[in-house]
Amino acid sequence: MTPQDKLALKPFLETIEKHCACLTREQLLDILLSLAQTLPQEERQPFLNKLFQAEPLKAKLTPPSQDDSNKLIADIQTLREEVEARMVAIEEGTYYDDNEEWDESSEEGPDYFSEEQKQRLEQFLSQVNTLFLANQLPAATEGFEELFKFSLDYAPIHFDLRELRARYGRCLYETLPLERRVPELLKVLAPEKSPSPTPHHLLDGKYPSVQDLIDARPGQLSEFDLFLTAWQEALTSLHTDRAALLRLEANYLSQGLNAVATLARDWKDRQPYGYLFWIEKLIAQANWPELATITQEALYALSYGEPRAKVADALILAAEKQEDTALLLKGKREKCLSLPGEVSLLNWLNEAAKQGKKSEEIKIALQFLANKSRLTGLYAKVCLIAGELDRAFAVAKDEKSYGWSYSSAGVVFAGLLTAMLPPNTPPPSHIYHLLEYYVEKNTVTSHTREEKMLATGDRMIDQVLTGLQSQNRSDWQPPQWVQWAEQIGRGRVEHIVNNKFRKAYHRAAEVLGALVEYFILAGQLEYGQSLIVHYREVQYSRYTAFRHELDRVMTASEVLSKVLS
Repeated sequence: MTPQDKLALKPFLETIEKHCACLTREQLLDILLSLAQTLPQEERQPFLNKLFQAEPLKAKLTPPSQDDSNKLIADIQTLREEVEARMVAIEEGTYYDDNEEWDESSEEGPDYFSEEQKQRLEQFLSQVNTLFLANQLPAATEGFEELFKFSLDYAPIHFDLRELRARYGRCLYETLPLERRVPELLKVLAPEKSPSPTPHHLLDGKYPSVQDLIDARPGQLSEFDLFLTAWQEALTSLHTDRAALLRLEANYLSQGLNAVATLARDWKDRQPYGYLFWIEKLIAQANWPELATITQEALYALSYGEPRAKVADALILAAEKQEDTALLLKGKREKCLSLPGEVSLLNWLNEAAKQGKKSEEIKIALQFLANKSRLTGLYAKVCLIAGELDRAFAVAKDEKSYGWSYSSAGVVFAGLLTAMLPPNTPPPSHIYHLLEYYVEKNTVTSHTREEKMLATGDRMIDQVLTGLQSQNRSDWQPPQWVQWAEQIGRGRVEHIVNNKFRKAYHRAAEVLGALVEYFILAGQLEYGQSLIVHYREVQYSRYTAFRHELDRVMTASEVLSKVLS
């Protein structure tokens, strides 16, 4: 279940109550029957059991006796001692002495919880949750305290940890005096933890927020304003991202969005979560004009990086909602500049092409990427898209014959071979395949978020081929380019085969095949043939696996198979 699908108890009950309040008895009965008839056969009897046992929500529940509560706590403590003893036995190896049926050589090893212990833990969790829902908060508090000594993050349970912690926090809030609430809730809400790496909402994750405590069950929190004041003061001295988010939430709950705006503008780039939290609230309100204004303010305030890229995403959303093409182009441009990568670049250039502004935007991309040493592969692609072959060559001319996947060498090698073919000659199979492979491959590996994005519109190979066809041949340097392409291409073949990288032999064979395709189409048939003969019959005559890959390359190319047969 995704975070956006989860709903806390209080808003869940309030939503149902609001929906049902205006319905008649007949309408409620009709809805109940409609829901019942959608159940599969195996779920019908459990549904009836719950229905027959159900009592009105506000009916007074019989509280457990003190003896029952004490027994529950004692049972939980006993289980924890048993689990800890089992863990020690597994770690020390004595477990295998007492369990001869267990295969000690098994890679996975035994679970720290036996099946019977898992069932007991689930049962105790259900019992403590029942105490909470029955308003037996002191007993529930004690039960939660014992359960969380199990390190539930790693326990095999089917309960939502965030909700369990929220219920425990709500117990602490309602059972402790005001002066003890903040210190104890700091332990539960864990401001020292890192925010979730892939949140749907900024405060998603295993640890609850104050809003989760509010939503844990119906009813108001007493002395809430006093608590928020003390809570904000405690968070001010903590300097983690999650502490900042909790502080922003507290400001929002106490004073509204204006208080969030004040913090965001004060923090700026020192803590980008200020603007991101503000933006998240504007999105929740569907306030698109204000979102467009604040995202542009944030783009100016924040440095390049992933937080700024998220701001750009929000600007794109605001632009789409308002059908503002100028803002849409700006958002996609700033997304790529903030978090450069193949997908963000492609989305930017495709939008620019759609608006007839591609040439101007390419100039911005070239200027931005020109001096980014870690982005040479991406820069080379933009050079090819722009038809700037001299720039592309300048980027790649000192590259090595290995490591092509994340450098500019592979894409420039295939790009130059494509561009130097006779006019109106489409690239043959191996030149095209190499060009497509290196053009479409992501060279920016540090941005996992970028790699998960989807591009829309033309593919990168389409952009590059269009750029290569539009280039001006008057400023070419073919002899220098051909010499470099042959040198680095042959160097790649020899590096792979000499080092016996057998899994890469097909790559070496295809690079050689692409070189020979170029020489043949450029009118140098005999030289192309001599390259094949040299590597197949002389230098690597005893490398059967490589010769086999080379034969497959020759057969797969219409140019090579006809001429070299």
